[in-house]
Formats: sequence, C-alpha cells, structure tokens
Amino acid sequence: MRRPLLATTSVLLLTALGACSGGAAPSTAPPPTSSAATSAAAAKLTSATEFVTAVNAAMLAKKTVHLSTAAADSRKPGEAATTKSQLRFEEGGKVSSLMVAEGGADKTTVLQLPTEAYLQTAENEKETPGKPWRQVKPGGDDLFSKVMTPLVVRMTEASDPSRGSVHFGTAGQFDAPVTEQVDGVAATRYTITVDYAKVAAAATDKLVKGNFESKIKLNRSALKHEIWLDANNLPLRWRATESGKVEFTTTVDAKFQDWGKPVEIAAPPAAQVGQPS
Repeated sequence: MRRPLLATTSVLLLTALGACSGGAAPSTAPPPTSSAATSAAAAKLTSATEFVTAVNAAMLAKKTVHLSTAAADSRKPGEAATTKSQLRFEEGGKVSSLMVAEGGADKTTVLQLPTEAYLQTAENEKETPGKPWRQVKPGGDDLFSKVMTPLVVRMTEASDPSRGSVHFGTAGQFDAPVTEQVDGVAATRYTITVDYAKVAAAATDKLVKGNFESKIKLNRSALKHEIWLDANNLPLRWRATESGKVEFTTTVDAKFQDWGKPVEIAAPPAAQVGQPS
C-alpha cells in the first residue's frame, strides 16, 4: 500500500493485536551502536511540521529499521500484545513492512508491499497445507480482500505508532521538547497530542472522518505521542497513549533499533500462496 513515511491513523487496536498475542511486553531494546546516535542530541525541532519533515528525511536516509512494539490496556497491568516488525522506506513516500505477532503456539505475519499485502496464519496452513499465505489486494473486488484489507492495515498501524503523525500538522498540540536518555543514549523527547475532534473536522477522506467520529462517540478524545529522537532525528522510542472520558487508557510503545541494517521483506513464493475457501 502507498503510504507517506509517517502516515495514516495511529489506531490502538488491542483487539486486533490481542487476537494474535498476549504475552509480556518486549524486553528493552539495545541502544543503537553508531557514534552519532550516542552523541548529544541535535538542535531541537520547534513545530509539528518541522518535526515530520526532519524525521521523514532521517528515516528515508537510513532506509530500514527493526522495531518491537507492546500494546497495553491499563485494565490489565503487566500484560501486552507484542509484535516485531521490519520496515523499509522508499522514494515516493512508499513503505514496505513485515510484522510478526506471536501468542503461544499461534503466529500471524502481515506483509505489506507498496502495491499488495499478504497474510500468513496457522489457520491458513491447516486449510491449505504448504500454502500458509493469502494475498490481500487493496481495492480488490474479491470478498477476502474486502474483509481483510482493513484488518491488515490496522494491525500494521497498531504495530508502528509513528504512522499517526500525518495528523500532527492539523490537529497536534506541540509541547516544548525535553532532553532525556533512552537506554543510555542522548535523546530529545517530543510530545505531540492529536485532538480527535480536530482531525474529524479537518478530514476530507470519508473513512478517516468516520473512524475518528466513531472514536469520539466512544468517548475517546485524544492520542498523546511521546517520541524520543537521537542526534540524527531518528526515533529511538515512540509511545502513543489514547485517552478520553473512559475508565482505562490504551498505549502502544515501540522501540526502534538497527537503523540502516538489512531487512527481509519480500513477497512469498507463488507456490506458498493459497486461495481462501
């Protein structure tokens, strides 16, 4: 799917991830090893627009990254739905990703390429032995693609909270940055809170508008992003917390590591792609 580098809604889909995983939060990721990442933090960014521009450029320059994400519900302390992902950033605002969610004996893998997506599950393997993958065609007319495209997109977005920054410019409150550390690495923490009502009011896309209006009806009002950037404006950690007039909060906490190191993101062999029954 074609997406801006930091794009689309940052949906906290604990139900989608929870169906695949229910373990503890991932262990603390090791800090980057580059000398630039361990130096003093870069000059602080001063607006949401400047933030998105700088981070997009930094991510595209590195091209690849690995991340571990935990999605948690405040009603269940100590529990989290976890995923591990690989991302590849390409010219033209394209992002390819491979996300794996594990829970017990079950494992779900979601592969998103610029023009197609694939879903691998244990259930698929049982249904068609040797062919655990299913192709999901964005905009496709087949029933499987129509049903699964929203789920694939949501799971991918829930495993990478950085994709929610598309709304920073129109609905984000930018707070003063703070110098901190992440696992011993000098970093700058940025806090940008997205107001759902402002997003809904400004949205021209019917799906985006409907999504945020639905959240508002459920008394969810905002998503607070806390982002720790290194000296090169690369994310080290990205935490997104949803709030509102509800009895609980939901949080997605992602650790980024191994910027620029190889990733394995490619379409599965045709012989391993089965047809849904």
